[in-house]
Amino acid sequence: RRNFFGVVAFSAFLLLGLTAFSHFRRRRYHLWYCVHVVCTVAALTALINHHGSGYMDVAVPYLVLIFADYLLRLVRVYQRQPIVAETSIVRDADGRAALCSLRLQLKADSTGTAVEAGQYFFLCCPAISRSSWHPYSAASLETSAAELAGANAASAAVGDSVQLEFLIAADGPWSRKLI
Repeated sequence: RRNFFGVVAFSAFLLLGLTAFSHFRRRRYHLWYCVHVVCTVAALTALINHHGSGYMDVAVPYLVLIFADYLLRLVRVYQRQPIVAETSIVRDADGRAALCSLRLQLKADSTGTAVEAGQYFFLCCPAISRSSWHPYSAASLETSAAELAGANAASAAVGDSVQLEFLIAADGPWSRKLI
């Protein structure tokens, strides 16, 4: 019985590793995401059955962080905080949409969190899917605050606005729907 759960845990971790390559993740993000959620649950369940609950001290912090992340994303979907300031589409030689420039205007929060170009953000487009979040790096940053904290960071005061620009290539199904 213990060997069965060991094989299940090994298989789940192997599938996690095989689907983690960037080509698979970028082309089939939704499938990658579902495989990772299911395999993570399967691997942790199999490890508990294989080794007993002695390893829960390692798994519990991970599970708490994942749960908090999902809960925060769920709350932010219904906040409607960002405002789309501007979009533009760059077309290739055949006239197909190849790249989308998306500018989001955000209100600075009371935490004084620094935002930098190059940081990645999870973007959600409720018109496509409320549950589908995709990571993109901010290409540029503008702030209405007079001073910048550091070379590229904008530490805006509460009430100031920050504009982030994302360059999104029409690479996978979600980004093609977005464009």
